Amino acid sequence: MTFLLFLSLAYLPACHGNGNMRQEGLENAEFMNAWQTYTRCVTSSDLNTTQQDSFRLRTLSQVEDGSGQLESRPAHTRLAVDLRAMSASCTLHAGDIAATTGRDDTAREMFNAVLDEYTGPLYVYYAEQARARLIKLGTGLQASLSLR
Repeated sequence: MTFLLFLSLAYLPACHGNGNMRQEGLENAEFMNAWQTYTRCVTSSDLNTTQQDSFRLRTLSQVEDGSGQLESRPAHTRLAVDLRAMSASCTLHAGDIAATTGRDDTAREMFNAVLDEYTGPLYVYYAEQARARLIKLGTGLQASLSLR
């Protein structure tokens, strides 16, 4: 009887560990998908790709638990990223691509999205970059704000 109790106690952590490994696999897949989307966005010079990736990251960052962070839990390392910061960076890049290709309306839309969606002390850098880019477009921040 004691032997059976010992075996069942030894088996219990193994069962629990397999469940965690399966959950960690899902979290790692989400992490890697988000990272690949971000990497593709910031290295692309195609407006459609950057806009789509911006939308994916913005959606994902709003769906997460509210912290805006996604973690990877490999066996020996743990990585964390701020999805909102990645999304803001990608959105700025999409705006830059739009401005470079003469799509000023799309560029304004991207830069204004950063101003609208990334408020607070953690995202001041991105808001400042969006304001500077709006001014560089030649319309000035005041003109873009008055259109809202």
